[in-house]
Amino acid sequence: MNDPLVSIITRTRERTRFLQRAAESVMGQEDPPAFEWIIVNDGGEREPVEAMRRELPQAERSVIRMRHLPASRGMEHASNVGVELSGGRYLVIHDDDDSWDPCFLRDMTTFMEDPQHRSLGGVVCHSLRIVETIASGGFVEEQRHPFNDWLEELDFFEVLMENPFPPISFLFRRSLYQRTGPFREDLPVLGDWEFNLRALARGRIGVLPRLLARYHHRPPEITGPEANSITAGDQRHRETEKRLREEWTRGNPFGIEPELFARAARIAGSLMEMRKGIEAMEKKAGTLREVVPPQY
Repeated sequence: MNDPLVSIITRTRERTRFLQRAAESVMGQEDPPAFEWIIVNDGGEREPVEAMRRELPQAERSVIRMRHLPASRGMEHASNVGVELSGGRYLVIHDDDDSWDPCFLRDMTTFMEDPQHRSLGGVVCHSLRIVETIASGGFVEEQRHPFNDWLEELDFFEVLMENPFPPISFLFRRSLYQRTGPFREDLPVLGDWEFNLRALARGRIGVLPRLLARYHHRPPEITGPEANSITAGDQRHRETEKRLREEWTRGNPFGIEPELFARAARIAGSLMEMRKGIEAMEKKAGTLREVVPPQY
């Protein structure tokens, strides 16, 4: 295998059919740069993951590296394990239930390799949110709409209020990860948001305004391994967000002027609570933005 330009890291556990779709997403890239795919099996059964790899053509199997963890230690630990195993100049987290447009790797690396973007630590593209259910025959798409097509630039204090992009849309330099430090393994959820804030405090991140990432969601009634952490674990997200905001008002992990940061953290938390309240009222009144039906 040639030295990879990009290392793709996927965390998975007991979600074979999601992993199969992720394989289609990764291997279906058009004119991609040299890449490797690091799959970290977070304490799940070994054989189904190995079987997925065996079913791929030899050329595709050759770019895959796997690590089977003996027990689950969470998404962020799996991410850090994947980074340690990888060797690419660029890193990207491809969650096992998300997917890419076929042009993702080509367009994102072309953007970052442009000399005028040499100072950027990474780039975020726009994401398409896909709402799906699961049937015996596979996935059934119910809705799709742009998730963050309004995003033009990334500002630390705006991201402090709310994380505007999912991991599937973020390609970043290894050097940014090294400056930022690893994903926080003590966080059960929202580890990507906390990492994004530390990254933004240490380097600029660009925005490529193209819908190259697909952020898949399933309704809350789908439980077990095939549930979304963001929908099935809503209470856990709220508790973790509260914990982080309390930490940030007591201390400053970002190297920003302490008084300014503490004030901004309090304001961001208050604004976020106001936004949630407004959205709840809009939803009750039936005026919340409607999503568009699937478009092919």
